[in-house]
Amino acid sequence: MRQVSVLFVNMSLPHNVYDAAEAVQKAYEVIYETVRRLKGNLNKVFSFDKGCTFVVIFGLPGDKHDDDPARAVTAGYRIMEILHTVLEITNESIGITTGRAFCGVVGHLDRHEYTVIGSKVNMAARLMMNYPGIVSCDEETYKAAITKLNKQDFESLPFKTLKGIAEPGVIREYNRDHDRITEEDDEFDYPILGREKEQELFRKLLREIKAEDSHLDSKGKFVLIVGDTGIGKTRMLEEFMDVAENEEFRMDFVEADMSHAQTPFYVVQNLITTLLQLEGCNSVSEREAKILDCIEDEDLKTELCLLNDLLGTHVCTRSTGDLH
Repeated sequence: MRQVSVLFVNMSLPHNVYDAAEAVQKAYEVIYETVRRLKGNLNKVFSFDKGCTFVVIFGLPGDKHDDDPARAVTAGYRIMEILHTVLEITNESIGITTGRAFCGVVGHLDRHEYTVIGSKVNMAARLMMNYPGIVSCDEETYKAAITKLNKQDFESLPFKTLKGIAEPGVIREYNRDHDRITEEDDEFDYPILGREKEQELFRKLLREIKAEDSHLDSKGKFVLIVGDTGIGKTRMLEEFMDVAENEEFRMDFVEADMSHAQTPFYVVQNLITTLLQLEGCNSVSEREAKILDCIEDEDLKTELCLLNDLLGTHVCTRSTGDLH
């Protein structure tokens, strides 16, 4: 019997068996790498009528840490965030619980496995299915995790009856992107100081972009902010965004950290999704159709298969005929 934190990760896969196999492999790579970095263990993968499920455990022998609940919640958040970028995967849900469970080998000598068994394990599966689309956790996980994580990132969820769980307690969602507009409005917006030269250079760049906007041969422009840690790069970027908004430019941004380093084209794919307004596409075919509607150049359409990895599409022809 050990104190462990258990994650159940559930998702829907494409109906096509080949697409489903590719999606499972992508999900495995995301989950395994995320969990490995946080010193957890990917225990099993199985499918049932509600989709594909991965079971992750923090606190097994050899990988026990005082902050395992916080590691589990962090892993759940990162996994959910990255799985959203895998276009073949939809309806992601994660349930996390912490408590005592049997951890050991079960089964016949010729066919056995290492597993975890207990009421908290069952409860993680119930959270996964009853609170879809989010990272949810039980009271024990919440109380242990807030010693390392921001308490404001947890939000209480409506009560739901969980099969086989008499008193589930307060269930919470973990999301670092919770809306805190009210708190932000009360804060004083301190002006940026000593960056007048940089601001003027940026305004000049925006004016050049506007002047060249009507020219077909206009060249793209970008700004690269480089500096040591703590020098104020993020504050400078925020100021540039404010300046651009005041000049009536549309502002879109993608935030990435080291947890996304193993996801190919993460930033570019997110930018394409935002710029082409593909967020509502529920399938690869729907995404392909919307992308094709945005392309007027017929030659580019025939070469679209070369950008499958970048666009998240499955276009499979370079012929001048119809695209399939």
